[in-house]
Amino acid sequence: MHAGELETSILLAAYPDYVRDGWNTTDHAAPDRRYLSALGISAYTDTGVIGQPSQATKEKGLGAVDHLGVAAGTLIGLLAPTND
Repeated sequence: MHAGELETSILLAAYPDYVRDGWNTTDHAAPDRRYLSALGISAYTDTGVIGQPSQATKEKGLGAVDHLGVAAGTLIGLLAPTND
């Protein structure tokens, strides 16, 4: 959700210095977040973490960034006018 496995993996791959010490021991579950927009994240977590950063790896982050780049390239290709 926030600062969980995906976001932490991407940061470990792209900006590892931005990941705070202790990230691998801050897992936090908040399964019912239906009022998140109204109450804000602080109503669900004291640390800002919702998810499992302990499952994050640099390799997962590299894979996610690569996938997002390919998907963005495909989308741009679909939306860009062609000169045919």
